[in-house]
Amino acid sequence: MITKTQYFFRYLFKPFCMAVFLVLADQITKYLIRYSFSPGNVKPVWPFLQITYATNTGIAFSMFQGANVFFTIFTSVVLLGFIIWYTVNAPGLHGFIKAAAILVISGAAGNLIDRIALGHVTDFLDVFYGSYHWPAFNVADSCISAGGFFLFIWLLLSAKENRTIKKDANVSDTD
Repeated sequence: MITKTQYFFRYLFKPFCMAVFLVLADQITKYLIRYSFSPGNVKPVWPFLQITYATNTGIAFSMFQGANVFFTIFTSVVLLGFIIWYTVNAPGLHGFIKAAAILVISGAAGNLIDRIALGHVTDFLDVFYGSYHWPAFNVADSCISAGGFFLFIWLLLSAKENRTIKKDANVSDTD
């Protein structure tokens, strides 16, 4: 029987450290933007990237502006549920899923901190091509997007693997 301490150090400590690192990276970059820029200020970095200080009280792509209270509560509930799910299921999770989950948890936590502390999320990465701009985003948004993408890839691969297993089982049943 594994103790709670052993469980923590075996399955949760490294992911927890990674999550803390990602949240700190997110919060430090946002702090530097708030400290160095005024809202709306722009600093070109590369021909396709500029730093643009923007605030967001909505969600992705600045949808549903003004709904910060709702998204604070919603994010808190979903984040808590995801942390509980991860903590309970960590021993059986594939490393790829663990990484994806930690990215999503870190990103959600980073943006939740902004929502609670500031009443909005600080965005600053502005990717563009000519006059076409992707909505400004931040490190937390990048973590959520990458984690979501990894989860999607895993679901696709799992579905393919399950179809292959089912197909193989059907073939052997007819033998």
